[in-house]
Amino acid sequence: MLSQKLLLIPLLLLVFACKKSSQGEKQDSTKTSSTAKPKKITDLPPPTKQYKKIVTIGKTITQIVFALGEGKKVVAVDRKNSNDSLPLVGYGRILRSELVLKHEPDLVLSDVEGSSEEIMNDVAAESIDYIRYNNSPSIDSTKALIRKIAWRLNKKAAGEKLITSIDSTLNTIPNIRKGRKDTVRVMYVLARGVNLVLAGQKTAGDAIIQLAVAKNAANALAIEGMKRLTPEVMMRANPDYILMSNKSWNSVVSKIFEIPALFDSRARRLGRIIHMDEHALTGFGLDTPKAAAELCKKLYK
Repeated sequence: MLSQKLLLIPLLLLVFACKKSSQGEKQDSTKTSSTAKPKKITDLPPPTKQYKKIVTIGKTITQIVFALGEGKKVVAVDRKNSNDSLPLVGYGRILRSELVLKHEPDLVLSDVEGSSEEIMNDVAAESIDYIRYNNSPSIDSTKALIRKIAWRLNKKAAGEKLITSIDSTLNTIPNIRKGRKDTVRVMYVLARGVNLVLAGQKTAGDAIIQLAVAKNAANALAIEGMKRLTPEVMMRANPDYILMSNKSWNSVVSKIFEIPALFDSRARRLGRIIHMDEHALTGFGLDTPKAAAELCKKLYK
């Protein structure tokens, strides 16, 4: 009898070990399942809803919707857009819920600066889909925005075609600079009258300079964000080129003798002030890759 019990002990130990091992495998499986990466929005099936009337708020968003072939559904755009053939709604602080609702849209697409969360909630309360997107100053963010809007409008193939076009344009930039070993230093300047600010690190101005394979002259001063530009700062940064938007340039060109920070700069004396479309430079929309290539040509001509 005792010998039989002794024989059972190894068997019981074996069963216990197998059971513990099985539990361990189950726990590992559960852990793997719980830590699985969520699916990207482009991997999800598109919404079943077919939109008929769209309001777009934000120039980049409007560009994308039209480029996806859905422009015929747009019934109104914000006042910052140049499409004069469509009714206009406000942007930012001058946007009101009633300005959107009077067009009876079933979808509103806006950037985060174009409309407040309060207005979004007011319009959404009328059973209207109201989507706000954040587009930071980077090409990766632009591509992500294209994919999100393309998914919403069931235009995935058209969205990928836009992204391919962006990549194709950006791939030309290294060839533009080919043969040049130096890296030019550029300062992006915003002007409103005689008041000037420069773009430091982590700004849209900094991003477009890098995209054009140049160096932000403000980096030498460890400046982040937007900062007031003084003659002393200009002298210390000493950029090879000054980059401005057309709007900024137009506001200072007749007063340049009154602005020492610009007039006394080496870049101005050498005729190296470049001005281009503001949204193309810093809006990071569909025209930004082309603007970056054009800027690169101007810098390394």
